[in-house]
Amino acid sequence: MACILSLTSVTITHPKERVEQIIKSLRPAFSREAAFEWLVIMVWGILLCNRAQAITSYLNAVGQARILP
Repeated sequence: MACILSLTSVTITHPKERVEQIIKSLRPAFSREAAFEWLVIMVWGILLCNRAQAITSYLNAVGQARILP
């Protein structure tokens, strides 16, 4: 059997659009709009920033950072 790849059916999306699709698909998991908006801010902040200190600051700001023994 031969395997034929049809490029006409492949949809290529911009990475920004794909991230937005993924984030929007998570909206039903949040009962409150404010919590979902915090998720959006956190995801984009982590994706756009490459400094570990900034990511730690985001987590500290929302009270999610924990000091592990």
